[in-house]
Amino acid sequence: MKKASILFTAIAACSLFLVSWKTASNTEAAVHINDFGCSVFDGDGNPASVTGDLVLTKSGNTNFKCKGTGVPNSTGSAVIWNFENTGAYCNTITGVTDDWQTVVSASGNVTLICKVH
Repeated sequence: MKKASILFTAIAACSLFLVSWKTASNTEAAVHINDFGCSVFDGDGNPASVTGDLVLTKSGNTNFKCKGTGVPNSTGSAVIWNFENTGAYCNTITGVTDDWQTVVSASGNVTLICKVH
């Protein structure tokens, strides 16, 4: 379940990002897309929905970032998910990467960052 849920992160991003892909490839500045839904791991390793931002730089690097609040975390402390402890990849419109990390605070704040180089 953990491995599959990180892949859902990109599904929401892809549908919105495809509209802007042609524009992104023809501009000199970075393209920043705000406010789309994505899926992250909660503190217990289950999928949770949050709002995401996508930044595509001129060099072709992608920094995919999702943030949210109120995500379940019954552990009582911060939890970090990444490729090393889940074996899951982050899939974005510009590629698949194992360079990602989700941090879930004890209070339920969550941030997912995927970097495609």
